[in-house]
Amino acid sequence: MDQESLTMLSMILLQSLRDRFPEWEPFMDAVESESENGKRCLDFRIPGPSDDGRFISMRERGDCIEVGFSDGEPPGGAEHLLIGGPGEEGQLVEAAVEFAEQIIDEKIFIGREASWLRKSGLPPSFMTAEDLPRKKLLKVVSWRGTYDSATGQ
Repeated sequence: MDQESLTMLSMILLQSLRDRFPEWEPFMDAVESESENGKRCLDFRIPGPSDDGRFISMRERGDCIEVGFSDGEPPGGAEHLLIGGPGEEGQLVEAAVEFAEQIIDEKIFIGREASWLRKSGLPPSFMTAEDLPRKKLLKVVSWRGTYDSATGQ
């Protein structure tokens, strides 16, 4: 990947991800930046450890980094938008990488809550193990499958 064409935030993010997750390198891609003409920003998906469609995604969006986790089913996954100001690029990148690590470590996963309006339930949202007893969930999906369930509640 041509690092010179990346935005400053994407260059910092790329280096941090290369240091923490070198195995992700083949999946990293860049698209035209929404905020800087002539520049590109990171935008990629990392497939899950099982071959069932789940993935982590990450994309730089100007002064934000979007981290997503999906089970591969419509209407899509949950997304977490981290926002930083000028001079906060390092902290923003660190927060985004830590959030991805929490998904991989299964400290954060996604759940689909039941809804009387939609048989398939609400779109997925991020949650932790502490959230499980308090929510009426149709489905839970974690990175390695430890918390996976189709509760059918």
